[in-house]
Amino acid sequence: MDLLFRSFAMTRGLWQVADLPETVRAHPGFAGHPFARVDFGRDLSRALSDYWRGAWEMSRRHAAP
Repeated sequence: MDLLFRSFAMTRGLWQVADLPETVRAHPGFAGHPFARVDFGRDLSRALSDYWRGAWEMSRRHAAP
């Protein structure tokens, strides 16, 4: 259950970063900010893949004799 909860939290947090108000995006300094380059679909797919892959590898290490 922890893995699902944390995946949801990661999804929600990335969505909040990707969905900033237009007033923030219109600020002249925003273009150089890392948040300006967030691609929600691509970044979420990569983040969740890395996270779940890491969890899978950790579970296999703990299950090894």
